[in-house]
Amino acid sequence: MVTECYGSYHWNPSRRLCLDHCVALGLDMSISSQQDEAYNFRLYIAGIDEPKSTRAINNFYRMTERIAGNCDVDIVDIYTNIELTEVDRVSATPTLIKLSPPPVQRFVGDLSNIDQVLMTLRIKFDR
Repeated sequence: MVTECYGSYHWNPSRRLCLDHCVALGLDMSISSQQDEAYNFRLYIAGIDEPKSTRAINNFYRMTERIAGNCDVDIVDIYTNIELTEVDRVSATPTLIKLSPPPVQRFVGDLSNIDQVLMTLRIKFDR
């Protein structure tokens, strides 16, 4: 199911990123995870075709493989959605915001150090 929200791209709990770009990246979006807890994220990027954005999306995908629970993410391009970027006060990209479960946490960077990202966001994960 293709879902568009905020003028951004949405990855629903069935793990389908509604973005043809991910197919071009060779991402396998058919992973499954345990039903322990549901996590909602918002990933801010600067330009969907930019290498830094591609790296952040790839790293986010790898990170979700380690999370015990379902993940739901809105991928927001700051160039096409300035309003939401201002609402969330994003000043650097990539920025990952964990919206739920509380507390809201944010991580700025390309998400390459997955253990550090997960610990910063206080997320249970498999080592």
